[in-house]
Amino acid sequence: MANGGIIGPPNPVCTKCQAEVIHTITSSGCITLQPETTSIDYVVVAGGAGGGGGYGGGGGAGGFKNGSCISVCAGSTLCATIGGGGSASTGSYASGSAGGTGGNSVLSGGGISTVTSNGGGGGGTWNTAATGVAGG
Repeated sequence: MANGGIIGPPNPVCTKCQAEVIHTITSSGCITLQPETTSIDYVVVAGGAGGGGGYGGGGGAGGFKNGSCISVCAGSTLCATIGGGGSASTGSYASGSAGGTGGNSVLSGGGISTVTSNGGGGGGTWNTAATGVAGG
């Protein structure tokens, strides 16, 4: 019984290899890409909003944007601004206010178009004293 094989000259897998790196950025700052990196995948998530006071509604989720195989300049710098969560409302069911809007998150640099995900909208209150706040 014969085993399978490759006929022909050996083909190198790569000539300038580098390890794949996954960056998880949880606070604002910059990273420098590896010298051979020419494309990236990304996920940008904005801050969620705070809930409304008293018997209010929950805050909206932060926006979400992603991209795959996006061309970048090798060895360039990417910067991220991370949007914080919205503030929670205070007060009773009768006098509560709307929750705060979540902050936007932004990815820029490296020759890519700036990517912005918008923060979630704040939750409204039980009564009509404070309706919900529009998000992104």
